[in-house]
Amino acid sequence: MQHRFNVSDLNAIETRVAAWVAGFQPLLDVFTTYVCVDHPESTMRTFGQSCVICGRKLKQKDPYLDFACKMYNLDYFSLARDYDSENPDLKGPAKEKRQIAKPGVLGAVYRLRGGDMGINPKTKEPMKTGLWGYAENMGVDMTQEKANETVKVFRDVYNEIVFSWYALDKLPIAVMTGKSIKFNEDSEYGTKLAYALKRLEELKIFMDKFTVMDHGNERHIFRIHLPSGRRLHYVNAFVDDIKAPWKGPNGEDVHRTSLCYGGVNQETKNWEDGVTTHGGKIFENIVQAIARDVLVESLIKFEFYMNLPVVGHVHDEGITETPDDPFYAGVQEMEDTMRQPILWAPGLPLGADGFEDFYYHK
Repeated sequence: MQHRFNVSDLNAIETRVAAWVAGFQPLLDVFTTYVCVDHPESTMRTFGQSCVICGRKLKQKDPYLDFACKMYNLDYFSLARDYDSENPDLKGPAKEKRQIAKPGVLGAVYRLRGGDMGINPKTKEPMKTGLWGYAENMGVDMTQEKANETVKVFRDVYNEIVFSWYALDKLPIAVMTGKSIKFNEDSEYGTKLAYALKRLEELKIFMDKFTVMDHGNERHIFRIHLPSGRRLHYVNAFVDDIKAPWKGPNGEDVHRTSLCYGGVNQETKNWEDGVTTHGGKIFENIVQAIARDVLVESLIKFEFYMNLPVVGHVHDEGITETPDDPFYAGVQEMEDTMRQPILWAPGLPLGADGFEDFYYHK
């Protein structure tokens, strides 16, 4: 009997996890809101329902269209209706707005700045940096002005995520130095920072360090504990004052206290001590690690409980192989499994999409 691949991926998993870690409810709500663009009154918060007026299956709100509405000050249903339209005069502009918004969500969430012209460390040729360069690498034509504007809107609207970066700027320094974090809880900044710190504590995301002896030398390892119980390790960790990878408001160099550790230099690809990081990058490490743990939960269920042998996984996708027989579980069962809540991640909304075919493709 011929075999088939069953491929299912976690929908927008990094954006979902980022909103969950930051405790940013408006963005979490996007993933649990199902709409009919022609009949807003049919909006529901339950997956799998149909419009009470036209009977079409309700669609989950699109996080990129949602952000585009915030960028361009538009109504979601109007923009989504244009995006779904067969009229190119309506669909074209709506599609362009979503294309601009997508790298804004995916890049700015990890503290990318707007960007300017820099130098490629390998070729020594000019290159775009920040969100400006990130969008270009995604094939999106974004001006430098629009990149800076997008970052500003993101940071204004998704403020809880911004303060997660700030919390993760401070926590590693406090752990490594043994000094407590000091701030005025009565100020707006202090209130938001306190919320970010409390949110990490609620999710059981915490940090510590331990010391090992290596041929008579002390080596410090900084460790992040994830909600799943897994840990991230930063070896040869220390704290130092370094030049930040961004400029001040007047183009001046910014110096800051940073966690440094042993790792791969992203420019030389060589292992070295003194790799620097910041709150946005640590936020990225945490979000991507949790997203990986979410995928593993499903892979284990496929393999050991559903008779779906796992033959691969790519980023956020699980790939199984079964006989091409309707009596065998397939992509529908995989999608249902990947949508199920996870015990160690209460409140994290999950979604999945997939396909079945005789060869793997994107």
